[in-house]
Amino acid sequence: QGHPRTQLESVLQAYRVGPDTLIVDQLSDATLIHRYSIVGEELMRQNENISAITIGAGSAASAMGIALATKDKGIPVYVVEPSEAPVLSGRPWSPHSIPGLAPPIPTRLFKREWVADVVLVDSEAAWNMAQRALQATGEPVGPSSGAAIAAALELRRRGIRGDVVSVCPSHLAISL
Repeated sequence: QGHPRTQLESVLQAYRVGPDTLIVDQLSDATLIHRYSIVGEELMRQNENISAITIGAGSAASAMGIALATKDKGIPVYVVEPSEAPVLSGRPWSPHSIPGLAPPIPTRLFKREWVADVVLVDSEAAWNMAQRALQATGEPVGPSSGAAIAAALELRRRGIRGDVVSVCPSHLAISL
């Protein structure tokens, strides 16, 4: 059995030794950061009045890319992670129910100095916010998006005004 981190590392190592296998390591390939910077550039093109951006932690590639793109404009990026697994906050990983936000193996891409803060959101709040977003907009979003939206509301409670953008990635592209 073993810890999920050990299990995952064993599986990845078994695939890495295959001669016909290429594994893109989204937890340590720094070139991914630059690929995601275009998302930050697009956000700024669409809205010139952004006060802050919230985005799920995940591999940190997208968050770091957006932070890289927005840093010269002074737009703070807040990375969101599950309160049950606050690994970017320096605490131990534990099981949570927000897929994609905190893998059991650490990312090497996260650069704490690039972000304004890490906002913790518990799994239940993330799922509830995803449901609220669906009811309010008709757009089906997952719990990682729910966590990003919940983090934006937390920033409001902390006193941030202006346009707070929550990055809500989804494999569903449904808009009517």
